[in-house]
Amino acid sequence: DPMSILSVLQRLASTSDTESRFGVQELTNEVALELLRRSSSITAAAATYEQFEDLEEGDRFFAETSVIERSKFDKETVSAFNGVRLGLDSGKKDPSQFRATVAVV
Repeated sequence: DPMSILSVLQRLASTSDTESRFGVQELTNEVALELLRRSSSITAAAATYEQFEDLEEGDRFFAETSVIERSKFDKETVSAFNGVRLGLDSGKKDPSQFRATVAVV
C-alpha cells in the first residue's frame, strides 16, 4: 500500500539528504509530521536517542534494542521482511483483517 506509514517513511528516507545536518533535521520534521497526522491509528509508541561515532556500535545497539522491544510481546503473529511474510500464527483470525504496523526505525 503506497499510503501506508511504512511506505511513506521509506519514501521520505530514500529522498532525503542525510549527508547534512539540515537534511537530517528536515527528515526528522517530516517523519514527526507524518506520525502526528496518523496519531489516531497509533496505539503505542516508544522513542530513544543515542549517538554513536562507531557504526558497528550503533548497529549493535539497534539490534539489542530491537530484541528487547520485540520481546515485550507474547508472540509475533506476522513477520515480514522486504514484503515477504515469514510466518503466521495459524490459530488466530486472518491477519488481513487487521492493519497493525510495527516499525523499529
